[in-house]
Formats: sequence, C-alpha cells, structure tokens
Amino acid sequence: METNIKLSTRSKDLLAKVRGGAISMAEFLQECAYWALMDGWNDIRPKPYPTASRKIIEYEHMPLSKRSGLNAEFFRDFPEINEYFHQKILVKAWNRDSVEWLKEIKKYIPANDQASHVKIDDKLKTFGQYIANNMPDEYKPRQQHLTENTYE
Repeated sequence: METNIKLSTRSKDLLAKVRGGAISMAEFLQECAYWALMDGWNDIRPKPYPTASRKIIEYEHMPLSKRSGLNAEFFRDFPEINEYFHQKILVKAWNRDSVEWLKEIKKYIPANDQASHVKIDDKLKTFGQYIANNMPDEYKPRQQHLTENTYE
C-alpha cells in the first residue's frame, strides 16, 4: 500500500528495520524514545494559557444566571469569547498530552540509563510546576477527587 506521508530518513530506517525483523518492537520503541530525547527535545515545553481580554474578564465575572441567558447573537458579536475558551481547551490538552507522552517514552528507556531518566523527570517536573502554578481554576481537579498527582 502506497502512502503520501513524508517521513524522515531516520523514520524510514527504523520502520524498515522493524518490518524486516532486524530489530524487535521493544528495540524499535526504545530507539524512538531515544530519538525523542535528541530531536526536538527543547521544543517540548508547557504552552501558556491565552490571556483574557477585558471582554472575557467581564464575561467571566457575569453571574451564572446572566451568562446562561445569553443568546447566540451575543457570541456572534464577541467571537473572541468562544475562541478564548477553545484555546484554553487546546492548551490544557497539549500540556496534559505532553505529560502522558513523556511518561510513555520513559517506559522504553532502560532503567540503568539514569541520565535519560533524569532528563525526562526534569521535563515532567517543569510541566508539573507550570501546570500547578498557571492552570486556570476551572481546570484544577477538585481536591476530594485527587487520587494521584497526574502531572508528575
């Protein structure tokens, strides 16, 4: 089956090795994890939440009874409100998914490679601190529902 996906040379080489049986799936995943630590590692960082404009702050301070009574015309007149909340959801997802991805690649690094584990742990701490210090209140888990630290 032919695809139009443009893969890097390294991607093609790794896929060919695993398809051809030169490396096992475990070795493939380990190679991918090491590749992630080298290529683009500095680009993996928490994304900041969008800044609320004056109109969004006014909207957020409206009583819930007034907000629930707003019609679609209000949101057509102020599209930045929906866009702001949409961006907040995307940022939350990026940060959460990045944490999960870091946890996943850590599984494929041998336990005796302490330097790589420390590198991943440092990045997880960076995300954890950022999320704890910058997460909007409505995204923070309720204390009674916390069973584990999701971000470390």
